[in-house]
Amino acid sequence: MKNEDLFGKDAAALFSKKNAVYLFIADTEEMEKRSAYIAAEIGYENVFILSEGLNGFTEKIINFRNPGNSGSRHDADVYRFREKASILIPEIIKANKDKGTQKKTESKRVLGGC
Repeated sequence: MKNEDLFGKDAAALFSKKNAVYLFIADTEEMEKRSAYIAAEIGYENVFILSEGLNGFTEKIINFRNPGNSGSRHDADVYRFREKASILIPEIIKANKDKGTQKKTESKRVLGGC
């Protein structure tokens, strides 16, 4: 969804779900912050971004390489998670790739009247 689409009826319907969490994802964190800021200023709640953007996620999770020396227990847990995620997430993406995206319905404008 483009930033300008946040002002439309489709966005209002999408973001009006109660107790939902909305995650903005873009290539960079800066692009995500712009969209999340606009959404928050419009009044949408529970708006979050993916830290470091999709590029950072790909680098740190999908293409993760264990440095070997984990240091602390926390680091060992993080590395273990990233190792498993780097295997499972590409499989999930591949399994869901053929499902496609939801078809966008265009709202029609009604002209005239009684």
